[in-house]
Amino acid sequence: MLAFVFVVASLNFVVGYALGAGWSAESLLDFLPKRGKKPQQQDADEPALSRPAAPPTPVASQPQPADVMASLVTFREKLTTANVELKLSQEDPERFAKTATRLQEVNHVYLEEAEGAIKHLEELGAAGDAVASATCAAVSQGAETVAAISTKIDGLIESGLKDAAARSQLIEQSTSVRQAAKQAEEQAVTSVASVERKAPDSAPSSFADLDAMFDRLETLLAATQDESVRHVAAVRVDPLVEADGDDTLVASIERAVSEMARTVLGESQLLVPGPPAMLLLEGDSFDQAAERIERLRQQVEATTFELDGRELQATVTCALVDTRKGDGRDQVVDQINQALEESIRMGSNRTFHHDGAFAVATPEIAVKVKPQSVMLR
Repeated sequence: MLAFVFVVASLNFVVGYALGAGWSAESLLDFLPKRGKKPQQQDADEPALSRPAAPPTPVASQPQPADVMASLVTFREKLTTANVELKLSQEDPERFAKTATRLQEVNHVYLEEAEGAIKHLEELGAAGDAVASATCAAVSQGAETVAAISTKIDGLIESGLKDAAARSQLIEQSTSVRQAAKQAEEQAVTSVASVERKAPDSAPSSFADLDAMFDRLETLLAATQDESVRHVAAVRVDPLVEADGDDTLVASIERAVSEMARTVLGESQLLVPGPPAMLLLEGDSFDQAAERIERLRQQVEATTFELDGRELQATVTCALVDTRKGDGRDQVVDQINQALEESIRMGSNRTFHHDGAFAVATPEIAVKVKPQSVMLR
């Protein structure tokens, strides 16, 4: 799968994991510098942002179809990571057991979240939301399959994993549950696309999967007759000290950032939820693309994320990449990674531009954003 190509490419700079058997793009975060509460790296000649006071703008707490899809993508990413960790620790029963427990927890958390999300999607569908209905059907079927496999995984863990044969069986089941999640994801994307084709007058959805986004980019580049540039961006949530290993909290912030990213997109532009979120900025000049990405970065910085009475701050590091006719997917992915890796040297919470030759930090663009409060879910 093309998504597999992307995630393997995103780990090229990590020595020692030549297996590359499905690590997610999320693993890149582990190799980037940790930050404090809220780093502010700014050139001396750059003016400080003026942030006008404004009342908090709460975000609806009920999940929308895009939220459900983003959650499914995150779930599949975690399953991929767990599956690789299980294979790597197969000869170490103690380490294997710990990874198996994490896999079990990931399954249970997703099934609990999916239950509430499916109920809400059913309500939206009953109210006439065709996209919600299509998403619900695919996710419901996938959740049933995940639940059945999760029960088998629970049984294997309860029976003990000291036996090599039991560990092999668990790896097979972890592979199966990942495949079920990916099939649900692909089916949902296909179903939503079918709904939108039947309703051409409706506003186009900005949601896509990684393969669909690169297919679209490939089509745009193939049709280019000159040296025109198309722009692709990646938005990576910076490591959060406050999360302290809380994957659920990190996933919630990832979903919120992806939803914020949708609000800056223009018509026909595409978003692939993170981590990291990917954007195809079709039709934008460099200046337009840079301003769009900077608006998102600064809006995240001006946002207070709330969860169970806690207030959290988050920042993102962005990559903006020029693509031209003849550029391959691996080349584009490599340039995205090079741009993101510049944060190791220059600091996070910035935008880095790769023009095809090398990556540099872009000057901060003065855009108007308002402080807001976002309720995590």
